[in-house]
Amino acid sequence: MDGKPLVEHTGVFSIYTADVALLPEEQIGIALLYNISPLPTNAIGLPQIRKGLIALLKGEEPQPSWMSAGLWGIFMALLTLAGVFLAVRSLLRLPDWAKQARTKPAWKLLPGILWTFVPMLMLMWGIPAMTARFGDRVFGFVNLYKSMLGIIVWLALTGVLGVINGIARIVILLRLSGGTWLADRPVLSEQEHRAGTE
Repeated sequence: MDGKPLVEHTGVFSIYTADVALLPEEQIGIALLYNISPLPTNAIGLPQIRKGLIALLKGEEPQPSWMSAGLWGIFMALLTLAGVFLAVRSLLRLPDWAKQARTKPAWKLLPGILWTFVPMLMLMWGIPAMTARFGDRVFGFVNLYKSMLGIIVWLALTGVLGVINGIARIVILLRLSGGTWLADRPVLSEQEHRAGTE
C-alpha cells in the first residue's frame, strides 16, 4: 500500500466475511468481521472500509471510491429493466417472428431460440458452477440469493420470460414444420375415447 508492504487475507464462509490486513513497517494490523457477504459489498464496500480504516490509523484522510454499492444497485436495476423490456418486447413480437419463421429453415432460427434459455441456464447451472469453480466452495440457492441478490433477480426475471419465449417459439416451429398433430388434431367424442381405451 503506497509502496509499503501490505499483508492481507480475506475469507468468506457462507454469508460471513473476515478481512485481516497487516502493515509491518507501520506496526498496524486490523481484523474486520462482517456478518454479511453480498457480492457488491464484498467487491466494493468492504475493501473501501479496510482502506479507509488503514488510512485513519496512519493519520491520513480516507479516499472515497468512484464506485459504491449504491451505484452497483442502480446498474443492476437498469440491467434488469433492460432485460425485462427486451424479453417482453420479444414476446410481443412473436406473431411477426412466426411470419418470418414460415420463410426460413428451422436451423437458422435455432440459435435465436436457444439464446432465450441462456438466462435460466446461467441461473440454474452457470452461477453455482462459477461460484464452485472460482470461489472454491459450493453454496445453496438461498446463500447465492443472499450474496448476489441483484444478479439473481436479473437472471430470474429474464430467465422466466426467456423460457416462455423459447417454448412459444418451439411450439410455433412445430406447428409450421408439419406437426399438424398439434394444431389440427381431431377431437374424439367421449364414446370414441372409451372405445379406444378398452
